[in-house]
Amino acid sequence: MKSHRPLILPLDDEMCTLLRELISINDDIRKEHREKNDYIFLSNIGVPISNTVSPSNLIAKNLWVYSKKWNLKNVNPHSIRRLYAQNLVKRGADINLVSHALAHSDLSTTTRYLGLDVDTVAKNLRDFL
Repeated sequence: MKSHRPLILPLDDEMCTLLRELISINDDIRKEHREKNDYIFLSNIGVPISNTVSPSNLIAKNLWVYSKKWNLKNVNPHSIRRLYAQNLVKRGADINLVSHALAHSDLSTTTRYLGLDVDTVAKNLRDFL
């Protein structure tokens, strides 16, 4: 969800593999805590994150814990979202599609979000002229 609108985004093979692993781990957590649900994002006691007080804060908190554990820098929901967008552009995705995937209402928001300045955009556009 972004701005209370659902987003439907494709996943690559690597992400599908990671999600399968998460689902398997979740099955163990649910079994241990005798929870019955089919949610993908769970708390450590097997209840859906959506049932906690603040789902976004819980995700951010878990990312912070993992980033400290593995000494990672700048790992937060926003940086993951930005990295997703940057990887789409690096793989050749049209910036309009990326803008829609991010649910940005304006293309200029996406260009700022990706750190594209006017000169870079103009230089890349020249390749199509």
